[in-house]
Amino acid sequence: MGKTCYDPKIDDEILKIIDRDKETRFNMLVVEIGKLLTIHLKQKKKKLKKIERMGIRRTIRRHLTFLSEDNNKILLWTRPAIPGKAGSIKYTPQAEIKRKYGFLTIDYSGKRGICKEWKESMKGKKIKERKKKTILFLLIAFAYGYTGYKPTSEPQPGDIVIKDDKGKLIDVSPYFKNGFSIEDLDREDFQLSAIHSILQLNKFTKSEIEEMLEELKKHKGVILRPVIGSDGKEERYDIEDDVLKELLLWCCNILMNFASMMNQYWFILGKKPKPEESQWFSFIVGEDTTTNLFLKIDKNRIEKKTIRELYIEYHFKDTVLDKEIIDRDLKDKEAYFRDTYKLDIFTKKGMEEYIFKQSNQSIILHDHCNLIAGNFEESDKKYNKYDKEKYQKLINTKKYQWIFEELLDIINPPFSRSKYQVKLT
Repeated sequence: MGKTCYDPKIDDEILKIIDRDKETRFNMLVVEIGKLLTIHLKQKKKKLKKIERMGIRRTIRRHLTFLSEDNNKILLWTRPAIPGKAGSIKYTPQAEIKRKYGFLTIDYSGKRGICKEWKESMKGKKIKERKKKTILFLLIAFAYGYTGYKPTSEPQPGDIVIKDDKGKLIDVSPYFKNGFSIEDLDREDFQLSAIHSILQLNKFTKSEIEEMLEELKKHKGVILRPVIGSDGKEERYDIEDDVLKELLLWCCNILMNFASMMNQYWFILGKKPKPEESQWFSFIVGEDTTTNLFLKIDKNRIEKKTIRELYIEYHFKDTVLDKEIIDRDLKDKEAYFRDTYKLDIFTKKGMEEYIFKQSNQSIILHDHCNLIAGNFEESDKKYNKYDKEKYQKLINTKKYQWIFEELLDIINPPFSRSKYQVKLT
């Protein structure tokens, strides 16, 4: 930047102004940020010559260029065709959603001229967060195993029929593998392993996984055991402590069902999540998936879609069922909940109660939370084969406290604790 240094504080000021005005002009940025920039430039060069005052416009211009480059795509900076005009500056739709829900980040990885201490501090925070995420999801992946589908030439009893990426119906047969392999990241065999989908949505690389795998192998708190894949050659890794493995499986089920329940709640009811909710969801499924979801919700709100229409879109978008079959199914569901619970599920109040109290996800959440806490009744046939206190005994030993403390805020974040409780600490 010539004689000026790139200062991330200027980026923050630009975003604050666009938060307020949604769309602004270059000259307004010069006026509002000019004073701050003058102080900044004076700090960098004690004797500021008159000709160097032009650095204010040049600095803002270069900040705008950086914020609108491909690696960031935060701002749309429309440059005027007529000399003397300032052009307009506003968020891209994706950046506006990210900013609104509190997970907009600026990529400074290749930027020169930034204070080294600040850059290293930001990089350190990012690496620490990424490492925590990698370890948590990798531990769950070890416990969860891998479920996929293999295409079959002839349908067999129990086979499932699904569509390929071109919409063609194909017969597939399910299979399961114990443990986790780095090669699972590359599988494209119609996988149903939710945790592996999460690893892919978060764009984990093989090198990241390999690094964390080696670290976990050395960690005295968790012992991994090698297992052999079904081909007799593939090296996979499993968790040796069977109680920890089971507990991680229940935690994974809670995580997936709560994420699915909140996704359904936001989508069908057109709800705007709070920043802490969207940040939590982004941690699980990645920023791209979260951004696309909230862009779609905003679009649905503009189009004024009904709860019934959104319910159909959410639950039947990937089906090949006729409209008549869907309508009949909805009428039966509507009648059942009206007669059984005095509940009209296609109203806002009714749908909210259905999602948080009557849906399959909420029932699973209730069951699995009680299972971990040891609260289920001895007569409960679903879980009577389990030692009702073994998970709490393991938690109370504090042996895996470093796992459970981190995992708790993911599977039972603060905003969800009024709905259900997970006793991991």
